[in-house]
This record gives sequence, structure tokens and C-alpha cells, in this order.
Amino acid sequence: MQKTKFNFRKTLSLLLGLTLLFSSTACNSNNDLNKEVKADFKEYLEMKPVSIDDKYDTYYEVFVYSFADSNGDGIGDFKGLTDKLDYINDGKDETMTDLGANAIWLMPINPSPTYHKYDVKDYKAIDPQYGSMEDFDEFMKAAKSRGIKVILDLVMNHSSSEHPWFQEAVSALEKGDLDNKYIDYYFFSKEKRADYWYPVGDTGYYYEGKFWSEMPDLNLDNEDLRAEFKDIMEFWLKEKGVDGFRLDAVKEFDSGNNPHNIEILSWINSTARSIKDDVYIVGEAWSNFSMYKQYYESGIDSFFDFAFGDQGGITVSSINKSDGQSYAANLETVNQKILEVNPKAINAPFMSNHDTGRLSGFLSGDPNKLRIAAAANIFTTGNSFVYYGEEIGMRGSGRDENKRAYFYWGDNDKYQTKGAQLDENAYGYPFSSVKEQEADPNSLLNYYKKAIRINSAFPEISRGITTKAEGINNKEICAIQKTWTDTDGKEHTALVMMNFSSSDTIELDLASTSFADYKLVARLGDAEGNLPTQDASKLTIPKAGALVLKPAS
Repeated sequence: MQKTKFNFRKTLSLLLGLTLLFSSTACNSNNDLNKEVKADFKEYLEMKPVSIDDKYDTYYEVFVYSFADSNGDGIGDFKGLTDKLDYINDGKDETMTDLGANAIWLMPINPSPTYHKYDVKDYKAIDPQYGSMEDFDEFMKAAKSRGIKVILDLVMNHSSSEHPWFQEAVSALEKGDLDNKYIDYYFFSKEKRADYWYPVGDTGYYYEGKFWSEMPDLNLDNEDLRAEFKDIMEFWLKEKGVDGFRLDAVKEFDSGNNPHNIEILSWINSTARSIKDDVYIVGEAWSNFSMYKQYYESGIDSFFDFAFGDQGGITVSSINKSDGQSYAANLETVNQKILEVNPKAINAPFMSNHDTGRLSGFLSGDPNKLRIAAAANIFTTGNSFVYYGEEIGMRGSGRDENKRAYFYWGDNDKYQTKGAQLDENAYGYPFSSVKEQEADPNSLLNYYKKAIRINSAFPEISRGITTKAEGINNKEICAIQKTWTDTDGKEHTALVMMNFSSSDTIELDLASTSFADYKLVARLGDAEGNLPTQDASKLTIPKAGALVLKPAS
């Protein structure tokens, strides 16, 4: 599914057509309407994705190791990922066989001694487990032909202990060559300053490795090292055509020193933009909101919204409490606070990632709660990130390997990987495989496809300023207004509503609100296929239902 160019008049005609569609079916019984929707995707295919030349996209996080295996060794690779790109996005508006994500975040792909590859040995090469640089080039060509952007995980906080920089530094210390430039690429000391400082043989020196002894921390104040990373960014952005980077562990560049970390990020931002002016950068600052919102001072486009993601985040908590009303208020606050720091900031909402447990576990595998979470994530202003397998309800907890288990294409699928070493009962596929879910119009996978399609068709959902909708006061209902002004100065407004109850249908009347003339233009139903409906100003929203309304005029 590839985005088409934004056309205001065409979009207005589409909205009027959809309004007529919903009006004509509103008089039918819910059962008749549901049967019609279950039969095909016509309602969603009428919504054409809109293309705008900016940095707002729906991202799909891929762990190549566990995704698609082309050569039968059980490990995912770039040939497998390339062959399966049509699952992520086939580049065709007229289909809904693809997920619809138009951007990919690749976890580290560089040579590494570990399965996860966050300890890099060579920043300008492809790990042989994943294939060759030629395989990567073919992947990039295929992605670009489908309109898919690609960002790489750039690990700048530390390298592998097997990286030549570190090997040179250690060798120099062993020889007493203290003038070797590579020594200052890292942090060495005659003192063991903390438990995460490790001895350099019998030299009497120690080095810092906050995450692991085999991940020595890099000194990003060193000008020679900065020149190395500028060259690395030039290689991937200019020579290989990637669209940007995800920055790992940015608050650990200098742990506990936010101003210094912001300065380093400012340098990264300005350096990357000097190479590619429209580069997109998202940072991982795993902390509370009051801390990571400060990092937007650096000019970096996005930071992952940890206040809402993960098991203890606002989204899961609000869903478990059936509290959409406070969720809406929190969305407004976060949107406002981020833009106060950087008016050009783009939030990066997510539900889970490779470091957290999986969403299905957070929500006890409840199919309706999982649908609420999907809509909440995808309909948040910013760039929504979906972790591979989230869309099919994969489960994984405990050791990191379980959180990064193999993607389940289906029994006897030749691209099936084996994943890393997994613990029995610590991962699973409660909603079965891609193959089985594709055959069920009401599956979780097809729900994600519909949600992403809606988000792509109405630009104000991801780009609009978020405010809590006044006059809608049901605790279960998250009601937010999105307001966005396009490049022609036209204002676009939408009312987005989600029922945070996983058990109760909510009926409400907009007649006494400022949204009385708003018409239903897009909707998502519960796990049984029951859909929101509108009768004049009255709305019926099933459990886990979500809908988008637009002004009639």
C-alpha cells in the first residue's frame, strides 16, 4: 500500500462519499452491517492513503534475525526480508493484503559477536548472518520501490570489545603507548570507579562498560571519534540511501548528566542534517516524561514516548482501568509539553519493543484490549511504532531472547526462522500465525491493517494538535480533537473516539456538544466484528470500538 499525493478536493469528495455510505447502512441492523464488513475490506479500500512530503510515518520495527529466513539456516536475513516486504507494504493502494506501514526501523545489522548485534564490530558492514552488502542494497531498492522509508539502529553509546578501535586501545595500553589516539575513544582509568569498570589485562587500567563487559563505552566528546561517526553517517545516508537513524541509549552517553547528553545529541543532529537535510532521527531515552521531554532541546526529531509505552505505561494502565477520559487528558498534556520544548517535534508512541515484554502479555491476551491498544498507539499524534509480531499478538517475557522470538508466518512456511535460544512457555502465539489471521477478516492482524489504513487516509490523525474533546464526559471514552493546517493553509479537523472498555457498549449523543454536525467517516470494531454506528447525532460504540468523525461542512 503506497501513499498517494494529498488532494484536498478529492479527499473532501471521499469524505462525503463515506458519509453517504455510513448513512445508508445506519438504518440496517448491526448484524447485517457486520456481515457486510466481514465479507470484504471495501469500506477501508475506499480510504486512499495520502502522501505528504514530511517525516510523519507509521514505523515497523524489524529484528532481521527473527523475521524471515531465505536459506534454511534458521536465522533471518536480508533476502528473506526482501522477499517478505509485500507483507509490510506492497506499494499498491488497491490492496489490503499488506500491513500498510510505510517505514521500517531495522535493529542493528552490523557485524557482531552476539545474536542481538548491539555490540558492533564494524559500523560500515553487514553481519554475515544477515547476508552481504549486495543483499542489503537489493533490500533498499525493493523498499524504495514500495515507498518504504528505512532507518537504521545506530549504536553510539558503546562498541563491541572486538571492534578494532578498542583492540587498538588495549594493545596501546599493554605497550605503554599512552599517546595512541584510540585510547581516548573510550574511558580508561587507573581506578575501578564502579562495578561496571573492568580490568584491561594486567596493565593496571580499567575501562567503563555500563551495559556489559564486552560493550565498552565510547567517549563521544572525542573529536576524532566524532569524525569517525560523521563518516559512518555519510556512508549510510549518502551511499546507501537510508532515511535516518534510531539512536540507542542516549541518556547513557553521560549517565546522569542531561545537559551533556543534550549537547552530544545536538552535535549528532546537526552533523546528520549537514549530510541529509531531511534525515529522520528518533532517540531512546528510557526514563520518565519530565526527563526525556528535555531531550527535544537537542533538535532531534523524536524520542520514544516511554510514559505511554511498556507494561507500566499510561496506555496499558488506562485500558486496564477502562479509563479513556483521563487517557485523553494525558495525550493533550504530552502533546503540548513536547511542542513547548521543540515546535517541530514529532512524538514517537509505541506499545512494546525488543527490550520490553510483549503487549499481549501486558493485557493478558484479551483480544479486545489488544485492539484498544493498537488504536490508541496508531491514532496518537506522531510517528507510531509497531514492534514486529505485535500485530499478530505474539507473547514474550523474561529473558530478552523470548521478547525477540521468531515471527510466526505459518506452518511449513519456507521463510520461518527459529529465533534465538528460547525458554519454553515464555513466548507464544495465542492468536496463531500470519497465514491463519490473514484468512480471518476480524483477526488482530486485519485490525492493524484497518487502523493503519485509516491513519494514512486522514493526515490530521498523526499530524494534528491534540486536545481533549469538550462535552464528552464518559469515563470509558477517549475523545480527542485533532487539528492540522496543511501547506496551503487549510485547516483539517477530526474527532477521534475510542471505547476503552473491553466489555461494555457505550451510547452517547453529540447533540449538545460542538460536534453535533460531525459525521462518521472511519471506524474499527471489536473482536467479534461489531462496529460503531451513527444515527443523526447519536453514536453507538461497541467495546474496544474506535471511530473518526469529520465536520459535515
